[in-house]
Amino acid sequence: MKFKKLAYILLFPALLVGCDSLFDKGDVENTYDGPDQVGFFPLQDSNNLGCNVTSTTIQVQLISSDGTASSDVSVNFSAAGGSTASAGTDYSFGTTSPVTISAGETTADIDIDFVVTTVGSITQPSYDGTTTDTLRTAGTYSGVTAGGSGTGATFDVVVDTTGAAAVTIASGGTGYACTDSFTITDANLGGGGAPDLTFDVADLTGSFAASEVLLLLQLDGSSATVAANLDSTNVFMAQ
Repeated sequence: MKFKKLAYILLFPALLVGCDSLFDKGDVENTYDGPDQVGFFPLQDSNNLGCNVTSTTIQVQLISSDGTASSDVSVNFSAAGGSTASAGTDYSFGTTSPVTISAGETTADIDIDFVVTTVGSITQPSYDGTTTDTLRTAGTYSGVTAGGSGTGATFDVVVDTTGAAAVTIASGGTGYACTDSFTITDANLGGGGAPDLTFDVADLTGSFAASEVLLLLQLDGSSATVAANLDSTNVFMAQ
């Protein structure tokens, strides 16, 4: 008995892609001869990641579209040559090779855990050290810039009569990282002689880091590869 079609599905989000493959029922075991390719498509906007998210799991599911395996089918997988992603730095496998489609089952999953760095618009500052200094000049300071790796962020600072500063975001800008620190010089806060006001990024609304990470998966029984792109537009693309 032969199953003539195997489909690959990405469950983040779900997308079914047909490809040619084969399960052969022999005297000893079933064999696996796929896949072709699988497409990794954009994440939904609601899945934009903030600074509290440092990894994301991609699940590739092997599906027999013509029925169940009559006996266990093992498929070895590994990172293929040409990958720019580094094991342990950019990704790790949440599933140990080989993956098995068990007898009587139609599916098996391969989980890939990607390290995620978020860049985007600042939504919340986090203060580093005290925000109060009696030398700070009381007043309201609008549209103050403070550096960082992105562009366009400005802040409104209100200093009360005790020298306490309250910072709000006037414009979140773009391209900022969760590791960014900001400094507003005392000269921009009235020049009373107080230390510069420093604070960090507490959270962002953004997407994946701009640098592309490419992982090619090699599955035994086929010269084809499965490719996952992790890039600045939240797009996972087939290669």
